[in-house]
Amino acid sequence: MMRRWTYAAVAALIAMPITAAQADTRNWSGAEARPIQIAQNGGPSWGGRWQEMERELDRLKRQNEQLRAERQAQATEIRRLEARLDNRPGRPEVRDRFRTQREHIERLEAALSAAEAERGRALHQADADRQAAERLRDRVGVLQQEAKTLRDRSDGLAATLAERTAERDDARNLARERADQLHELQSRISARNDRVGTLEGMLAETRETLTQRESEIARFEAIMQRIRDRREDGGPMRDRVERLQARLDARERDIEALQAALARTERRPVFPER
Repeated sequence: MMRRWTYAAVAALIAMPITAAQADTRNWSGAEARPIQIAQNGGPSWGGRWQEMERELDRLKRQNEQLRAERQAQATEIRRLEARLDNRPGRPEVRDRFRTQREHIERLEAALSAAEAERGRALHQADADRQAAERLRDRVGVLQQEAKTLRDRSDGLAATLAERTAERDDARNLARERADQLHELQSRISARNDRVGTLEGMLAETRETLTQRESEIARFEAIMQRIRDRREDGGPMRDRVERLQARLDARERDIEALQAALARTERRPVFPER
């Protein structure tokens, strides 16, 4: 009875890796196996998948603990069965099965070690990705600050440009006003030049009139001198002399008035101050 139970236990242990442990070995060992799903997907994105990575790492940790517990249980059972088989005679095929089971356990331990190493690399990669994300976040903050600075500078330049544009418009308006004033001044200068020409013509006419009046005065003085010479005769000639003297005085007053007007005209400025 004990021998049949021993054979049944050994057969169960031999069949166990094919159903559970060996299936896990095929899933978590080998050159093409990738125990970390995020490694198969190419690593986390910069947007952040930290919670998913932590859940994946926790799942891997639980699977490793389960595999380690199964391995320890199988190793304990095999050692117990080997001890019992060593104490009593058994068939060679049973020992071969135990050797196969031991090799399978060694492969399972190697797969478990590989999974743990892969988990360590995944943790290291996750930490590196987290640090890179933090550096990227800091860089984004710096770039946002620089963008704000550039935006403020652009607003300042726009305000300065608006002020310079307003100053330029004011300068253009002032230049236009100055041009209008210059045109008006040129028109006034032309009018004054025309007036000066007219006054010069009038002055020439006045001088000619004065010359004529002076010649008339000289003629009247000659007449008066002849009259004085003949004053001794008396009579109507004296009345004529008096009338001529009155006319001569009137002409002298006219000449003085014309000379005063001529003097005022010559002293008057061409362009009086405004």
